[in-house]
Amino acid sequence: MALITTEGRNELTTLFIAMFKAAPGATNLSTMVQAVESGSTLADVAATLAAKPEFSSVYPGFLTGQEFADRVVANLLTNGTPVAAKQFATTWILGQLNAGTSRSVILANAVQALRATANANYTEAQAQLTNKVAVANYYAITKEQSSTSLTALQDVIKNVTNDAATVTAAQNSIDAAAAPTGQSFSLTTTTDAVTGGAGDDTINAPLAGTAGTTMTFSATDQINGGAGHDTLYIESNIAAVNLALAKSVEAVNISASTNAATVTLPTDKSAVALTNSGSTQNVTFTGQASGAATLAMVGVTNNTTELGYTATALAGTADSLGLTLNATT
Repeated sequence: MALITTEGRNELTTLFIAMFKAAPGATNLSTMVQAVESGSTLADVAATLAAKPEFSSVYPGFLTGQEFADRVVANLLTNGTPVAAKQFATTWILGQLNAGTSRSVILANAVQALRATANANYTEAQAQLTNKVAVANYYAITKEQSSTSLTALQDVIKNVTNDAATVTAAQNSIDAAAAPTGQSFSLTTTTDAVTGGAGDDTINAPLAGTAGTTMTFSATDQINGGAGHDTLYIESNIAAVNLALAKSVEAVNISASTNAATVTLPTDKSAVALTNSGSTQNVTFTGQASGAATLAMVGVTNNTTELGYTATALAGTADSLGLTLNATT
């Protein structure tokens, strides 16, 4: 069994683009790679793809030879391709059809010829195809994304042209779509166990009960923010808020009422963004273990906010504290 090469995989991505005007995605690309590694030729893979109903939505079986040729040229070449070069391509496709070559093989041959040509008339179209392959591979290989929707796969490369800037724009769109979605959790008056996911999660611990005076955060709560930039918001009316056992919580937001609050920060050094939000009592953060942190005071009036570091937190020469004041006096 011959393992696929990078060039061989690019041929498969190019073939899929030619046949569906779409990126293959990780699932389809894996299927094609497995077929080639099991002995299938590019023509075999093309024939298999042509049997899919999605192929008929791009190249319906009712198209005449001329209509098929015109559509292939429109899909693979650019508006800037010289008319004579487009006509040559159309005539070549019609010749292949008249010789009995299948439409799937014509597409496979056409797109490989476009990749390989040194004819300057096709430079713009060649650059566009190269850019589409780069984006399709980013989607399938780098980000390992897939979809069962042909429209979604077409959208991946729809706006990619011969302009390199469109590659960057498309990759940014892929990044945004692939970003994990954050979750929201609410603590209760009993002991809670919360484990966040890959996104930017929010863990809320408001005061509860009929009078709104019962703490939902407890030092015995098992909180693990997981990956992402996770925020723990606590409304407190007690003197000691112990977060020492919390893990992977990057942002701590405290709102203290009734009693001044001393907030012991997580010992895993994860907390780097601290906020005193609307407290009516003094707030002291202790145990800050990172030398690069931010402290924000939002809506705080006539009380103090203090930050205490661990003994080794400020051992470096590039330690910094970013301070934000918003509606604070």
